[in-house]
Amino acid sequence: MAPSSMTFGTLSISAMWLWSLLSDMADHLVDEESYFDSMSVLHFEPLQFITNLITPLNILLVTTVWAPLCVVAVLIVAYFSQGVNGSNKTPFALRKLFHLLAGVVYATGLLVSPTLLSVAAVCVLLAFFLIEWTRRSGPPVVSKFLNDVLGPFRDLRDSGELIFTPIALLLGLSLPVWNFCYSWPQDDPIPPQAWSGVITIALGDSVAALVGRQWGHLWFCWPGTHRTLIGSGASFVSQMLLWVGLAAFYGWPWRSGVLPLAFGVLAEAYTEQIDNLAIPLLVMSLWPSS
Repeated sequence: MAPSSMTFGTLSISAMWLWSLLSDMADHLVDEESYFDSMSVLHFEPLQFITNLITPLNILLVTTVWAPLCVVAVLIVAYFSQGVNGSNKTPFALRKLFHLLAGVVYATGLLVSPTLLSVAAVCVLLAFFLIEWTRRSGPPVVSKFLNDVLGPFRDLRDSGELIFTPIALLLGLSLPVWNFCYSWPQDDPIPPQAWSGVITIALGDSVAALVGRQWGHLWFCWPGTHRTLIGSGASFVSQMLLWVGLAAFYGWPWRSGVLPLAFGVLAEAYTEQIDNLAIPLLVMSLWPSS
């Protein structure tokens, strides 16, 4: 049986991310001594690492931002899993609301503690895989319960047995962050590429979808696709506004983000499968090294 387009897409995206990672590692090899010092696992102390994450600022972040947003997400899932019985569709605006909520979590994490965000994202990804495995292969009672809860949140692209859309969203937000984890000293600012997922998916994709659905019928679509010009334009403007603000905050040259974000918007207009994963990795790989 021939591989599906999803398989080819996943392989190409994985290759793109691996190429970007290897390129960045090659840059660090120029300064070989400091590179291997930062990569060394011989002096890694797990208990000390965890202790360093337990700071007053991190505790404040978790208790005042992340925990309340998680409660809101759980309540929304509980409400719609009961309120839309017999339907396999999630209200469109609700899916984009989850994009924005995830964006708030990642944005605050990148601003306050990228290391804590990286660890938390790994834990959430493992939880996603465990839930998905239990839904497909667990005890019938538990599997049925998870199917009832997660069924309304299936995307049209989740036509098979695997509910991949939320995993793709998590990976699209996390991979740009993880990609640069190994080179972060605790006291150094993050590189702009780490923001690729937040800018393109959490904000840009949500704005494009909401504006395009509301006013897209008044404007032209991109040739050969249902994506609208006004949606793409709104997406680019929103991404540039956030990027200019971040560039001013961190002291980055704002012009460095114009072309990567523009190419990301164009690619998103013609990407139907796993765009939540493809677009952030594309933008990240196009961003010039600082």
